[in-house]
Amino acid sequence: MFKEKLQENFPLADLSTFKIGGNAEFFAQLETKQDIEEAFAWAKEQNKVVTILGGGSNILINDNGVKGLVIKLHNTDLSFEESNIICGASVDVWHLAEQAFDKSLSGIEWSIGIPGSVGGAIRGNAGAHGGSFDKVVETVTVFDAEGFSWKTFTNKESNFTYRTSRFKLEPHFIIWEISLHLKTSEDKSAMKEAMDGYRKYRVESQPKEPSAGCIFKNLFAADVEKQNKELYDKALSEQKVKGNKIGAGYLIESLNLKGFEFGGAKISEKHANFIVNANEASAAEVRVIMKKVKEEVKKNFNIELEEEVQLLGF
Repeated sequence: MFKEKLQENFPLADLSTFKIGGNAEFFAQLETKQDIEEAFAWAKEQNKVVTILGGGSNILINDNGVKGLVIKLHNTDLSFEESNIICGASVDVWHLAEQAFDKSLSGIEWSIGIPGSVGGAIRGNAGAHGGSFDKVVETVTVFDAEGFSWKTFTNKESNFTYRTSRFKLEPHFIIWEISLHLKTSEDKSAMKEAMDGYRKYRVESQPKEPSAGCIFKNLFAADVEKQNKELYDKALSEQKVKGNKIGAGYLIESLNLKGFEFGGAKISEKHANFIVNANEASAAEVRVIMKKVKEEVKKNFNIELEEEVQLLGF
């Protein structure tokens, strides 16, 4: 069944929110566990590297494409049992948030508007407005591509930390399904008010042009204080320390880099931690801007920025 879905020289740009990137040497969209097992067996037999493509956000694809087999998972199963949710990895984050709201289940209102799939959000422990998925995940079911077996990890075993998890650090674990536990809310109007506020914030603060979301991870305030006390004090005085973190965008904006362009890529005028595809940008042009930002932040603040975006095919 897998071989019937296999395609060669498949264009990937339109599968990413950045709308950038070349073709996959081989590509397949897979809907079942059997498909996945057959795909990895084929890749091993053909000596092909496997790359997993989720909802397409938070990634930058090489202009020259991706060698080997690119798999796009398609598990959109979603079921509810009281305050527990079983969610396929391919469910859109915004859809999960809306469905939870419909059932008066609270705990992920903050995720409304986050682009991409739940699997990718779990992999990167996505979060916003003080919330994050590690606070609601109970178990994560994965395909172990090295052991060629299916496994289920508890929340503790998933090793969630800020914007990462064991699934990001050990990419041979391919997320297939997630179970979540939320709380039943008796005040749905408060949930709606919160979600409307988060939607409004995203519209007002984030660019409309194609992007991959935030390019760099935000910084722990304690780390900034150690590296650059003057910068920390300035951020504190300007009320830029939120949730014990300082936004990478604050540092970039402080260097007057908003609007900086290279080719078709540009640092957003709206949010300095976004690089946007302003005019048919290439991945190479985006990477030039990423390199410049890291160098300027290091030179001026003695701070090392770490990419949040995942590079595919590099």
